[in-house]
Formats: sequence, C-alpha cells, structure tokens
Amino acid sequence: MKWSPDGKTIAVTSSVYPDCKDDDCNKKRDEEKEKNKVKAHVAEHLLYRHWTHWNEGKRSHLFVIPVDGSASPRDLTAEQTTMFRRMSARTRRY
Repeated sequence: MKWSPDGKTIAVTSSVYPDCKDDDCNKKRDEEKEKNKVKAHVAEHLLYRHWTHWNEGKRSHLFVIPVDGSASPRDLTAEQTTMFRRMSARTRRY
C-alpha cells in the first residue's frame, strides 16, 4: 500500500483473475474453486510455481482507490494482461 503525495488516493496490489472485470467476479471464482471437490493442479506453462504457492490463474494488478470512497478502485494494469498474452503467444516455444 502506498499513499499518493496529496493524500487523496492509495495504491494497492491485488491478485485477480485477468478476465474478471470486478471484485464480485473474483469472489465468485474463488468460491467456486473452493467448493470444487477436484483439487488437482495442472501446470501448462512456466512460471507455474512462485516460491511457495501456485499462481492458479491469478495475476497481480495495481489499483488506485480514492480515500474518501467517492469512486470504485481503478485497475491501472488491466491492459497489461492482454499485452502479456499477445507477447507470450508470439514467443512461446515447445
């Protein structure tokens, strides 16, 4: 978490599903995953494990939130996922 110099907003990172447009979608996906009896993990691409946890389809995004609650959190890295997918599709080697 980082405060803006003027103290009006804070920046935070959060792990989100790249195709989810809001927090309700992320919450629903997590709940569905938790309820699912299948707990297997299939790794199709490297980097599939980061230190002590699986990435499980989530990406770390940067959000800016007004301190006064006047607006919803704004995802500053939403387009990053699309760009990363395009780049990795071009450079993927099997």
